[in-house]
Amino acid sequence: MEIPIVNNLQFKRVDYRVSMGKTYAFVTCVDVQSHGHAKNEKKYWGEVMFMNDPDDILNVMEYGSHWDYLP
Repeated sequence: MEIPIVNNLQFKRVDYRVSMGKTYAFVTCVDVQSHGHAKNEKKYWGEVMFMNDPDDILNVMEYGSHWDYLP
């Protein structure tokens, strides 16, 4: 799946969870604006309509909530 870089974030992986009839994507990205320093991972989550849909993943990367501390 080809996901473009958005807001200096490069898609790394996605995990899905279904709860109460809704599908949620948990997206892990790499911050590519680290200028050669250690690259930081950023994590976002949000509701999606379809699994493995690039548009839904981009939407989570742009507007999703942080999930650094979720289990």
